[in-house]
Amino acid sequence: MSLTLSAIARYPIKGLSAEVLSRADLGFGCGVPDDRRWAMAHGAAGIDPDAPRWLPKRAFLALDSLPSLASLSLRRAGEGEVFEFVREGRVLLRADLGSGEGRKAVEALIADQAGGAARGRVSLVEGRGFAFCDAEPPLVSIACLASLHDVSEAVGRPVEVERFRANLLVAGGLPWQELDWVGQEIHVGEARLRVLEPILRCAATRANPRSGEADLDVLRPLIRLTGDAVFGVYAEVVAGGSIAPGDPVLAPPGGRLPARHGLGLT
Repeated sequence: MSLTLSAIARYPIKGLSAEVLSRADLGFGCGVPDDRRWAMAHGAAGIDPDAPRWLPKRAFLALDSLPSLASLSLRRAGEGEVFEFVREGRVLLRADLGSGEGRKAVEALIADQAGGAARGRVSLVEGRGFAFCDAEPPLVSIACLASLHDVSEAVGRPVEVERFRANLLVAGGLPWQELDWVGQEIHVGEARLRVLEPILRCAATRANPRSGEADLDVLRPLIRLTGDAVFGVYAEVVAGGSIAPGDPVLAPPGGRLPARHGLGLT
């Protein structure tokens, strides 16, 4: 069965909603441009906003500890770095992340949302030459819609793909085919990627992407299905190129949970 690229997403601010792209230019050794470019560090993170560095996700406000963030949508407002922060269709803030005044306004909004989880002053920090992804190397996350369908059947209700915050969504093929890709290369449009490992999931998947309520446990169903709480895979770009929804995805055959020795899964 043929595979196609269904969607491309990036997350300008770590922990907030996705920006869906009509195309992306992937560079060698890079992630999706501007993915996780900004992050909201809590007061105990010990990060210098003027000289930020990559830190593990526990340094930032994120959905695993603050699921209510999911109720706050982010959308780009025109050109540049101007964004609107929206809840239930109402614009709470329009801010230019490229200006000090805009960043302070965002920090105040997020601090109010976070309450005690802010652990002091919230700082909106910008990655300069790196991204605030969970993994320090610049990787691309990939999820297959066939596997999502399998998860939904196990849970007994449709599971929103947004819970998994993937960069690339792949349509077609068999459930869990992506686990067979580990250690191998795939082609997406003009780009070539090497799949490195499955993505171990955390409590962030509890967060309803609309309401911000921690309303669904998908970790135990994932463990029952795959032997571990994994969904999707990380890949590195080994040959850059342009990609767009509808592009063919050329990947090794697989799926239906074959033997997973060598993947780090039990």
